[in-house]
Amino acid sequence: MTPEELHDATMVLLKKLIEVCEAADVQYMLAYGTLLGAVRHQGFIPWDDDCDIMMLRPEYERFASYCTAHEKELYPFRFITRHSMPPTYLMTIGRFCDTRYRMETNLQHDTGIGLFLDIHPIDGAGNTREEAMEVLGVRRKKTLDRLHLVTLPAFTKKRGLAKILSFIGWGFCTVFFMAGYGKKLLNDLDDLAKVFPIEESEYVGSLIWVSDYHSYRKKCLEQVKKLPFEDIEVNVPVEPEDFLTAQYGDYMTLPPEDKRIAKHNYRLYRRS
Repeated sequence: MTPEELHDATMVLLKKLIEVCEAADVQYMLAYGTLLGAVRHQGFIPWDDDCDIMMLRPEYERFASYCTAHEKELYPFRFITRHSMPPTYLMTIGRFCDTRYRMETNLQHDTGIGLFLDIHPIDGAGNTREEAMEVLGVRRKKTLDRLHLVTLPAFTKKRGLAKILSFIGWGFCTVFFMAGYGKKLLNDLDDLAKVFPIEESEYVGSLIWVSDYHSYRKKCLEQVKKLPFEDIEVNVPVEPEDFLTAQYGDYMTLPPEDKRIAKHNYRLYRRS
């Protein structure tokens, strides 16, 4: 699929997600590069190749329950988490998928999820911007780094003997993780997400995702407003600048042209 075709197909999936959220009375918000696209481009960042959604943890759990209860009616759309997928699926977040597409990955595990939106649960992170990392940072980073050995193999960018050795190491880690260690790491991350109850926290964050952690003021994510996004209006945090500044700093300045590239290494195809 071309970038334009990918964006068009993702819009179909995003509109379905919004429909489901309205039926389930769930509050969603655009997140990360997709939120930046809404603010800076009124749609997708032209070179972006995915779509990120976030939900405060109680909303996320209600969304998951609704999708499970209405799985047959939602087909060919589905919501997946590690609990509904085989052991090779080591992603910590949920994904809302369109199974009419096929994804090919660059020497990573293909779990047959098709086109997807990343759904990020946002958890309590304490009462200062730094508290969660002061308490959980070392343990969290070690856990995520071990997961990334399998889900984001570094050998794909190496050459020669270094690539061969890295590939062997990746294969060894994969066998080890499939034997049950990956599930243990995912359970550890689930436990970390519960340390700071969201009801008692002034700050929140994505504790179970990438190592590069940022926290946000909870009050800025508890309410939403509408912004234009391509041909529709979507939910964004009521103060999107708080989220974007915490995440990106000077988010309105475009990156250099050589940095305006897709960040993922998968390819998507429409199933015949």
